[in-house]
Amino acid sequence: MIKSFFDFTVVLFFLPLLLSIMLIIFVIILLVDGLPVFYVSKRIGLNGIKFNMIKFRTLKNNAPIVSSENFLKLKKNYYTKTGKFLKSNKLDELPQIINVLKTEMSLVGPRPALYKQRKLIELRKRKKIDLIKPGITGLAQINNYKVKTLKDKLSFDYYYLKNKSFFLDIQIILLTFKSILRLQNEK
Repeated sequence: MIKSFFDFTVVLFFLPLLLSIMLIIFVIILLVDGLPVFYVSKRIGLNGIKFNMIKFRTLKNNAPIVSSENFLKLKKNYYTKTGKFLKSNKLDELPQIINVLKTEMSLVGPRPALYKQRKLIELRKRKKIDLIKPGITGLAQINNYKVKTLKDKLSFDYYYLKNKSFFLDIQIILLTFKSILRLQNEK
């Protein structure tokens, strides 16, 4: 309950800034890459319930629909003109604030699984990770360089389940911004 209140309050506080940034991105995508501006992905949320996660479109309309693990090598060939920039700066994730306001997602939690990622969904269910709301960012995202396997991802998700707290969420949010800034400095 407190976590949902925190998510909602933070999003509402930053909403004018976020909407301004999103409007600029919306117009740029529309002018440079055309329609559709958004990409809606079926994901698995709290208690295994499917929902539509919203992102800015970063891939061409003819990009194959496959799980992210199988697509990593091909992805560079399918980015739109603005897509690679949006993806590398994590700006494609901004529309997920709508999912937070709809209470389908949290600011912090395990990333929602694609509905096709059956093994991940089943393992999360076994470890009861599916009992927490998925997040825009999470431990696996800030430790991306350490996540090589599904087992690695699950260990971060499970650690979050067992240790979740207001202070851990704040730490993850701050580390998310730090990792985005680090990516910028590496370019």
